[in-house]
Amino acid sequence: MNFTFTQDQLDFQDAVAAMLRSEVTADSIRARWSATDGTDRTFLKPRISPHLTWGTISTKELINMTKDKTKSLDENESKIWKKNMSALNSRLTWRCHFIQKLESQPSIEFQCMHSYYEKLRDKQLNSNFYSPWKNGLTGYPFVDACMRSLNYNGWINFRMRAMLVSFASYDLWLDWRKIRISNHT
Repeated sequence: MNFTFTQDQLDFQDAVAAMLRSEVTADSIRARWSATDGTDRTFLKPRISPHLTWGTISTKELINMTKDKTKSLDENESKIWKKNMSALNSRLTWRCHFIQKLESQPSIEFQCMHSYYEKLRDKQLNSNFYSPWKNGLTGYPFVDACMRSLNYNGWINFRMRAMLVSFASYDLWLDWRKIRISNHT
């Protein structure tokens, strides 16, 4: 099998590798975070998920890059980077776990894992709860802030997506199959 990468794929791989190779120190990170002058902080949010999804970079490549980065750290850098690289590897591992779960049990995308839970919620979506939730007007400040951020930016990180769905499912008792985070219309 002969496969070649497009220039965009190569550019992205180079950008991720450069991010992992970069000379970032504790002081430069603190300076970026504390900057109030509109300094670009996007280097701290690589948003790798779409590239993993579409195959422009592989999990194995990222894990190898993080291992290389970890090996090349000096004492000052290791305080910052080792924990971050470990967290990234953990996230990649969990991502692989859930992909495997969906591949081996595709029904869990549309059905409860246990049939007993199928009839717990109403078949009709409760619009009195759904509408405030999707507009960020539940009265729970953190939930509302996350939903408003999602509505404004069109993207929110994994933990906040999980929290929004958990809140809708467990606190508002909305059926998880009827709510959508990516396109909640």
